[in-house]
Amino acid sequence: MAKIGKLLFVIWFSPLLASNSLQNWFVNTSPAIFSKTVELFCKVNEHLNTSKTRKWETDHYILISNNKSINSTKYRERLAVNGFALQILNFQYSDLNKAYLCVYGFNKRHSNLTINMAHFEMHPVSETMTRTCHVTAEKLEVLIKFPLIYPIPQCKAVYNEQFLAKSIKIRPHHAGVFYSADVTIEESIGSKCLKTLNINCTVGSTDFAIMDFSTCSNHTKNCQNFGNRKVEIENLWVFIVLLKFLA
Repeated sequence: MAKIGKLLFVIWFSPLLASNSLQNWFVNTSPAIFSKTVELFCKVNEHLNTSKTRKWETDHYILISNNKSINSTKYRERLAVNGFALQILNFQYSDLNKAYLCVYGFNKRHSNLTINMAHFEMHPVSETMTRTCHVTAEKLEVLIKFPLIYPIPQCKAVYNEQFLAKSIKIRPHHAGVFYSADVTIEESIGSKCLKTLNINCTVGSTDFAIMDFSTCSNHTKNCQNFGNRKVEIENLWVFIVLLKFLA
């Protein structure tokens, strides 16, 4: 009876010993960009034993098990010496706010994946942005609309090689866990011809060229008119000097 009791104790206690072989998982991609591949990594406290069961689950569905994926165009596995990863391809908002579970042998670890869990970025998409630019009445007016972005963009504008620090305004609005944002510029330019205009925005850790002078629908006409007026004034002075000479 004593031998049986000792054997039962070892069998009951062994899962507790194994519980130390697995740490919690974490987001292993920085920055984690929406529409790109985002990796969740399950770290083990030993050299990875590939003979043990490896699984990733969410919402009680097995996403991948020992490199067998429920959808290989969406979920893939990557093995490392100290753990294994779930790669989520084309990461979307629908992949957030879920409890992801990694399984290694008899051990399980789960956490909720939220936007605050890592350095997430939602980048601007050119096709969905609205960009307008007008040069009228000696005034530069620009409006840029980001329908969905994260975090709040930081933008700067350079007009004819001068920074427009005071005239650029960024107005963010909550759109769920993301933001929408309006970027406006109103700058008095007098009779200066629009030669260069560059607007760049930083989203998280990534820089984007958002607009240049070619976006202004009437910038060429404005420059041509300004050039024509200059030529007309010069011709007028030549005509006046010629009249004085002939008199």
